[in-house]
Amino acid sequence: MILYISGASEKVLMKVKSEVQTFLAAHGLTLSEEKTKITAISNGFNFLGFNVRRYNNSKTLVKPSKESIKDFLNKIRALIKSKPSVKASVLISQLNPVISGWANYYKHCVAQKAFAYVDSHIFRSLWRWAKKRHPNKSANWVREKYFRTRNQRQWVFSTTTITRSGVKEWQDIFIASSVPIRRHIKNSH
Repeated sequence: MILYISGASEKVLMKVKSEVQTFLAAHGLTLSEEKTKITAISNGFNFLGFNVRRYNNSKTLVKPSKESIKDFLNKIRALIKSKPSVKASVLISQLNPVISGWANYYKHCVAQKAFAYVDSHIFRSLWRWAKKRHPNKSANWVREKYFRTRNQRQWVFSTTTITRSGVKEWQDIFIASSVPIRRHIKNSH
């Protein structure tokens, strides 16, 4: 069970905590001390991969946590490093569901800067992968083979594939920052 309680002061929250413990005990449940945290909202807290924090302008923002971004990029780097000799199309087909799943999980929060940060790190990892795959080729050759311009975005990792019907089509890496941010509308009821 997940329980989030906000209050005016730490003193109020300590009183509420004891009341919650009493309520839970009456229903055969306990409050986990190691998972219970009382903190000022201005310091922020991490919850399910999100960071919730109130800033100076009294706006509370929910963003992807630094830890979740770091873990995600480590996962992407490990996946790319583990595939040094696969075709670009195979690498793209393995990376795209991971990137799109992560971006869609965070699309309801303040994530545009995080998406741009992630995209730039993925680009650098893919550039290193392509350069290592062709160490004797020039940077310009690598760029022309693996990267193209798409929808005013330059340097999109891409390759061409042949469909079952014999048609040649482009296969591109998923761009996290292409996911539109969709905010929840506060219900006034």
